[in-house]
Amino acid sequence: VVPKENAATINYLVNNSTVRSSELSDADMKAMKAWVKEMSKNPMFTFKGADVVAYASPEGELSLNTNLADNRAASGANAASSILRSNRVKTEGEFFNKMGKGEDWDGFKAAMQATDIEDKDMILRVLEMYPDKSKRESEIRNMAATFEVLQEKILPSLRRSEITLKGELKAYSDEQIKEFSKSAPDTLSAEELLYAATMTEDLDEKMRIYSTFSNLHACL
Repeated sequence: VVPKENAATINYLVNNSTVRSSELSDADMKAMKAWVKEMSKNPMFTFKGADVVAYASPEGELSLNTNLADNRAASGANAASSILRSNRVKTEGEFFNKMGKGEDWDGFKAAMQATDIEDKDMILRVLEMYPDKSKRESEIRNMAATFEVLQEKILPSLRRSEITLKGELKAYSDEQIKEFSKSAPDTLSAEELLYAATMTEDLDEKMRIYSTFSNLHACL
């Protein structure tokens, strides 16, 4: 059994937990939709669950950010559930693990460090002077009004839910690999197709499998 997963991120407007249609058409969400569609048709794959971790940017009030992160986790799970339902994947019971993490102070610091803002070290030192979260949030709001880059490049990326769909892919048996090498070779991975060639002493059959491999995996 091989674990498989696919991840995507949904970003939100400030003080909002509504999933915008533009977010659903982002590259990572399109990739997730394609992955779900592919895996839902694979009889050897089973969807096992999904983690949805959500955050708020740290310039808002602490109590509001906690609720906002919870709401974003819920809306992110709903977006993922819609993709799964459209591909007839069942999500019964505790399929979704929704985790609202509140304000993302660690993410803010990491994003600041990755920028080329001249005063970033000073900004972080000033913020770290305030162990009280309410005061720190107030200082961030003041800075966001002064430093346009915070509003445009730092804070928006922190308002998000991170979705990770998880499942398990079962390996084919030797007999299945032999059969698929003849009837549906494109069902097998490159490694499985090569493995099929090792299970026969018939040179003609080996050549047939290698020729099939060459046609299917020419780029390798």
